[in-house]
Amino acid sequence: VSYSSGYKSGGFSFATWSESESRGGFKEEELDATEIGIKYKSPDNRLVMNAAYYEYDYKDQQQQIIVVTQSGSLAGKTFNAGQSEMTGFELETKLAITDNTQLDFNYYSTDTSFKSFVIPTAVPPLNFTGNQMNYSPEKAYNVAFTAISDDDSSIFRMAYSFKDDFFMDPSNRYLSMQEKYGVANVSYTKYFNDDLRMKIFCTNCTDEIYKTQVTTFAIPYGGGGRNYYANARRIGVEITKMF
Repeated sequence: VSYSSGYKSGGFSFATWSESESRGGFKEEELDATEIGIKYKSPDNRLVMNAAYYEYDYKDQQQQIIVVTQSGSLAGKTFNAGQSEMTGFELETKLAITDNTQLDFNYYSTDTSFKSFVIPTAVPPLNFTGNQMNYSPEKAYNVAFTAISDDDSSIFRMAYSFKDDFFMDPSNRYLSMQEKYGVANVSYTKYFNDDLRMKIFCTNCTDEIYKTQVTTFAIPYGGGGRNYYANARRIGVEITKMF
């Protein structure tokens, strides 16, 4: 069982030429974190399992948002969400199937919300109270299989990761949402000696299309967004020589 408390310093957003709109800045972010968990290792050391439940209570959580200011200009400024909470559960496991093969499985579940988040200085005023915290899928998991040759000269690895729907903006507007997706990666690494190795790999093997970042614009300025996407399927060979 653990409890910790900390803060992130406040600051200023010099996003406009207006002195009045830059004055005041934003407050420090405070966090109280409570966690209870268990760590387990089987007698034969083949199974390792860690499980934890946690609660994060934020005060004045810092969020950067593009808004229309009182002068009518478009600006990206940092604001404080009065109260926000996150609760979650994590499970991490490692299973040695044989002396040379291992199976990893990790599962994450989160429940987040802004309990109080109002920006009265925006035009029009914004209210995100009750919204889901950005970048916080309700569930996510990853599973991986690793095999190592008897002489440790080669490693084969397959991995798959999944994330549930989540928003990339505290407004929870649909254009900032990333729908649930999964990504598969495969690699084979061959060590010829201590100085030379070759890796054959495939990343995003199923060619999944998903966003890594969304910049949303204020509704009075059209309310659109700019999307950034992850790399498509990539297949390649890497050769590394140490000198």
